[in-house]
Amino acid sequence: MKLQPDEISSFQQNGFLGPIRAFSGDEIDRLLAPLDGILDEKEPTHHRHLNVSQVYDLCTNPSIVERIASLLGPDIMLWSSNFFVKQPGARHTPWHQDQNNGGPAGLEPPLNISVWMALDYCLVENSCIKFIAGSHLTTVNHEPPSDGHYFGLADTSSFDLTSAVNMELRKGEFVIFTDRVLHAAEPNTSDKRRAGIAMRFTTPFVKILRPVKGVIVSGKDRFDFNDIVDPPERA
Repeated sequence: MKLQPDEISSFQQNGFLGPIRAFSGDEIDRLLAPLDGILDEKEPTHHRHLNVSQVYDLCTNPSIVERIASLLGPDIMLWSSNFFVKQPGARHTPWHQDQNNGGPAGLEPPLNISVWMALDYCLVENSCIKFIAGSHLTTVNHEPPSDGHYFGLADTSSFDLTSAVNMELRKGEFVIFTDRVLHAAEPNTSDKRRAGIAMRFTTPFVKILRPVKGVIVSGKDRFDFNDIVDPPERA
């Protein structure tokens, strides 16, 4: 399941790669069955891989970890997971770069690869993610988050937004992307929910600057820079 040289080249050139399948739709439904409280946002939605085995399984499927190893090497640390749910009528997500949107730094050095996996069918009409290919090669200014948005607003004046790539994903598929590629999502104008989980990977020689624990999902921690914990116990 490792990335092929042409896939690595495409990732380096565009800043993202997908869609790639991790699970069948039936497998996703089985893993999501006990997670209604999270998907309804009645329970915490961040870092649940630390205490819910089904979430850990979503994040550590070999089809994900082996491809991340093609980019980061054999020693891999999972340091973040976030559920992003857009109900029908939910508003847009503004253009932003994860690494440079005005929030506090998360890593030093800032080496991170993100994965966004679809837990529903994520299509144009229900707000799939869209990317600007090659935008990761430029650091752009961001206005601070406003109107309750989680992300800052990127200055996109030097980019052709009509060239954005709509990353439509079927349930169980994912996209890999860098922290500096510009991405956004339109409002959910459909009558269908759009749910996904974002997971963030780095290597153990990187220091996590936030009060977050790391989990080694491949290889070893050879540095002891971070608070490393074991995967969650199975119920």
